[in-house]
Amino acid sequence: MKKYFYAAMAAFGLLLTSCSKESSYHALGVVYPSSTQPALLYADQVSDSLLFYTTDNFQISVKEATWIQVPDSMKSGNITNYYRTVFYVPVYLTFEANTSGKPRTGNITIRSYDNDDWDNIATAAYYQVAWHNVLQPAPTYQSGSDGVITSASFKKTVAATQETDTIVFHAYGKWTLTDGGFIHVEKGLQTGGEGEHVLPVTLDVNATTENRTSTLVLSSNGVSTPIEYTQEAPETE
Repeated sequence: MKKYFYAAMAAFGLLLTSCSKESSYHALGVVYPSSTQPALLYADQVSDSLLFYTTDNFQISVKEATWIQVPDSMKSGNITNYYRTVFYVPVYLTFEANTSGKPRTGNITIRSYDNDDWDNIATAAYYQVAWHNVLQPAPTYQSGSDGVITSASFKKTVAATQETDTIVFHAYGKWTLTDGGFIHVEKGLQTGGEGEHVLPVTLDVNATTENRTSTLVLSSNGVSTPIEYTQEAPETE
């Protein structure tokens, strides 16, 4: 997921991209998220950014998606722009973790205006899923009739005699990974901080006569995601 990092989020990024001495020249557009698709956020993700360009005064608003927070210092800006410079404006955003159990979409509206002859609107969309960014086991996605992904599951089937495996995930806050039945996380590796993590797990050999299932639970920022292992029954002669 592409992100932008800025040294001074409360100030305008004064990056000159083009200019014109004609007072009728105006511009407004969103650079990130892409105009063709929303920014993808994971359930425990609580920060990202917005980047847009403008030649004029602006206002930023979020009407319905109250889980998106724009800093008060960036909700409006006045630009004196005699030479019609195009300015990039970076905005650091914060989000509430998605504990609803289902994906949600939120829109940010940017209005750029001039006192004389310009008033325009651009929109940036953010799509926050209801699960963690688990990379291994690989996710299986379920989609609605419109093709939009609505849920994801993380499952793996292993042989009765397999004794080790690896979990890979990216967390956006302090996390815990709890044991589940026959599958164990090594002590000292059951919790950690933000970032990508590669964790070894151990499995008890299946001495029963049937398949069995155990579930690890990854938790961070109030969100929990199950990771399910099915262990096959031993082969019989």
